[in-house]
Amino acid sequence: MQNGYITDITYLSGYFPELSVPRLLLCLLAGGQSHGVGSAPSYLELGYGQGLSLAVHAAVMPGRYAGTDFNASHAANAQLLVEPLSQLVAIYDDSFECLAARPELETFDIIVLHGIWSWVSTESRSAILDIASRRLRPGGILYVSYNSIPGWSPGLPLRHLMNEFSQREATGPLLARVDQSIDFAGRVAAAGARYFSVNPQMEERLTHIRNNDRQYLAHEFFNQHWLPMAFSEVAGAMSNAKLGYGASASLIENLETIYLPKDAQTLLGSISNPILRETTRDYVINQQFRRDIYVKGGRPLSPSELRFAQKTFPFAVLASSDIAPKTVMTPLGEASLRREIYEPLMKVLVAADCSRVSLQQIEADPALSNLSAEQLWEALLVLVAAGSIAPCPMKPPGIEELENARAFNRMLVARAVHADESGALAAPVIGAGLPVSRFDMLFLHAHICGMESASAFINDLLVADGRRLLVDGKPLSDDSAQLALLDDMQSRFRAEMLPKLERLGAI
Repeated sequence: MQNGYITDITYLSGYFPELSVPRLLLCLLAGGQSHGVGSAPSYLELGYGQGLSLAVHAAVMPGRYAGTDFNASHAANAQLLVEPLSQLVAIYDDSFECLAARPELETFDIIVLHGIWSWVSTESRSAILDIASRRLRPGGILYVSYNSIPGWSPGLPLRHLMNEFSQREATGPLLARVDQSIDFAGRVAAAGARYFSVNPQMEERLTHIRNNDRQYLAHEFFNQHWLPMAFSEVAGAMSNAKLGYGASASLIENLETIYLPKDAQTLLGSISNPILRETTRDYVINQQFRRDIYVKGGRPLSPSELRFAQKTFPFAVLASSDIAPKTVMTPLGEASLRREIYEPLMKVLVAADCSRVSLQQIEADPALSNLSAEQLWEALLVLVAAGSIAPCPMKPPGIEELENARAFNRMLVARAVHADESGALAAPVIGAGLPVSRFDMLFLHAHICGMESASAFINDLLVADGRRLLVDGKPLSDDSAQLALLDDMQSRFRAEMLPKLERLGAI
């Protein structure tokens, strides 16, 4: 453990699309905010974990990339991930305090930190603000995510109880103490503790914790430092680094008319102060985890600037068919989507049959003549949130980005032969990663290697590991049934995933 943060247990490998440059810029546009980020940004990730997001983003867009994570195992893995890339990616294993003190550290257009702010010491947060103050350029943007109140307020005592047991009573290595602490909290609940009876959702949360990955739980709950904060507190800290709130990086949260009841919209509309308004919205939705984008020296876009930016922003279709989604997930649950808007829009987007499409291209289509530009723009944002389309970089990928992405993906799918983890493949057309399962990566590896039977190859891997595919929660009993299911999975991969990877420049 260093500065109260766990370093002896590695964090899970994961890809976070909200850290991609096109997604960040689209969210700011959805919030009507300006920025100074160009088409080849300098990009810094603080606390990159296993490094997958940083490596993917360096592979798909031009610019300069750097990151730090003081877990040495994380840094070693990140260094391996960026080796196939032709451009230099600076991988540090510094603490934030040490990174802030580096005299040679360059300035950046984008700084991102995901799952860091709530889990580090006051000194480390001060170092983050120092880096943002001195190393983020005017017009640059900072992404920060953190546990927030009021959503986490009822859970604070539960975390405190488990942490106290871990430190004072549990024995053995940390992961063993995590299990013991969860069991202890369960015994407290079973003994009729009033905390659980007056907060019944805490027993549900405890069940969710019990079923979660222990490495994740160790980092989430058992650091020395763990501090959910109100939006107004974080915004106040960011203002000391000349950063003003721009938008939510959870795209759907910028579209309040989609999910907020009318009374809540009226209430929020009556609040003139933007910090109080955003704080109040957290109470309306009982916000538990915020993803915020701040801008150094940003300003609201003028109506003319906003219209131009909306019309020219590019998107790519991810969906394999023109079937429109019927719902989208929001902070208050699923919201139904209007068929008369989304069905014709999806048909037009898919029929366009091009790698990039914009509002300017589609609004003249006769099939959409009854929809205003404002309705179409909001619908495009909702389709991004639903996963049907994705934002693109303002410039199409060049030869270097295509070659970087393909080299990176070849390395990643080869790793999947021995590493039982899902991940993301670099997709330069959307300037981001495309989340994929381990099976997708194995089928792609077999395709790249020209194997005659990917199903037999994957079946042999599973048999060697003593594993079986599950159907209705039960393992398949024989190889023939497993091979038949793998054949079906391979057919779907070739029909749906492979064309998508080709369309997005991943292969």
